[in-house]
Amino acid sequence: MDSETYTHPFGNFAPNLLRHTDLPDLAKAIAPRRVVLAGAVDASGAAIAVAEVREAYRDAPNVEVRPEALFTVEAILGSLG
Repeated sequence: MDSETYTHPFGNFAPNLLRHTDLPDLAKAIAPRRVVLAGAVDASGAAIAVAEVREAYRDAPNVEVRPEALFTVEAILGSLG
């Protein structure tokens, strides 16, 4: 949340959420539920390096980071096994 200009639809936002927690803490708190972060982008829509996302979520072992937002049936079923 580091830009004043966003390219994401308003429906993607959770108002005031970050006043109470940050996203890595939230992901860690819902463990053991699995969280998939796929194709992470910044506020302007530019891709964020997988290593950078993994570092941000290093304390959340339930988080899987994928380089692409690939949510095909094959990708989803393949990640369950």
